[in-house]
Amino acid sequence: MQGLHHLKAFFPTFVPELNYNDLEISDGEMLSIMYMQCLKNSVPEEQKSRIYKNLYAYCRLDTLVKIKLVDVLTRFALLFLYPVKLKFTSSN
Repeated sequence: MQGLHHLKAFFPTFVPELNYNDLEISDGEMLSIMYMQCLKNSVPEEQKSRIYKNLYAYCRLDTLVKIKLVDVLTRFALLFLYPVKLKFTSSN
């Protein structure tokens, strides 16, 4: 998937307060692999629980990023549709 524009590559520009750095697993591909291992019963139960917890955290953040991104882009769109006319007054 190289060359594609991934959400993680550009969302920090619009939503800098969110990031994947604090997640135990911050890579979607790795998380998918681990999830498949859980489905195939290739990992012990206690590890499954941890993987599912990390899957939840990753999906939760992914969803929050998308919601925040839509909010920011909507606000930008509204600014273009309904530009604010600023009035400057001179102090003279």
